[in-house]
Amino acid sequence: MEEELTQLKEQLSSEQKEKTQYLELVKKIQADFENYRKRMEQQAQEQKKYANQKIICEMLPVKDNLEQALENTGNPPSLCEGVKLTLKTLENILAKHGVEEIEAENKCFDPNLHEAFFSEQGDVEKEQVAQVLQKGYKIGSRVVRPVKVKVLKPMD
Repeated sequence: MEEELTQLKEQLSSEQKEKTQYLELVKKIQADFENYRKRMEQQAQEQKKYANQKIICEMLPVKDNLEQALENTGNPPSLCEGVKLTLKTLENILAKHGVEEIEAENKCFDPNLHEAFFSEQGDVEKEQVAQVLQKGYKIGSRVVRPVKVKVLKPMD
């Protein structure tokens, strides 16, 4: 009888260990699923945030052309007013979708934000943007179009 009791205790102990292992496995699977769910939510939010990037990139040359038209001083005042209103409408649409202009003039050159087209030696300690050739834009932290710049490099 004692031997049978010992066997039953061992069997109970073994089954309790197995139960503990299964519970740990279930908890691990739950944690993995929760991490997966959070990752999918984050990806969906990011995809939604940047869904308009392609059309925004296509609209930026229109903005550039409108700005250039305003710089042309030979335009009649009525044409300038129409271009200004159109440009303002476009700027409002871009701003509504989170598009921001990247500041570059007299800033330190950052290859993540700026695209250097020209460079020359200058009296600077670090590479610095000397002139903006074409404006750049970003949505959140993602660069939609880098700023095209002329860079001043330190003298050797």
